[in-house]
Amino acid sequence: MKITDILQNKGLIVLTTILAVYIIFKLMVISKNPQLIGQPPDRENMQVIVYVKEGCIYCMMAKDLLVENKIIYETIELASNPALQKKLIEKTKQTTVPYIFINNKFIGGYNDLLKLKKENKL
Repeated sequence: MKITDILQNKGLIVLTTILAVYIIFKLMVISKNPQLIGQPPDRENMQVIVYVKEGCIYCMMAKDLLVENKIIYETIELASNPALQKKLIEKTKQTTVPYIFINNKFIGGYNDLLKLKKENKL
């Protein structure tokens, strides 16, 4: 047996071991958090708040996405409340609108909401 064959076999064993450890880890995480299995959250009990500014296209797209998915949401306008926007910037480190919160957890803006939709988590 050549040295290259031995090294290739050891590399394959290492890769297989890493993959097995990863799968076991994912199964452990899912068993502790069954909501991670890919089932969408309970939309009837979902609390969604969208902080927007009038005329913002991403705000409109976020609201449209929520409507398309039959998710009830509350809209809070920031144009007349710069102090609130300042607090949101400090809390989220995001400087653009919309600010989207689901069940009191900041999920991001429109692109983050769209990503949740694509992952079937919305």
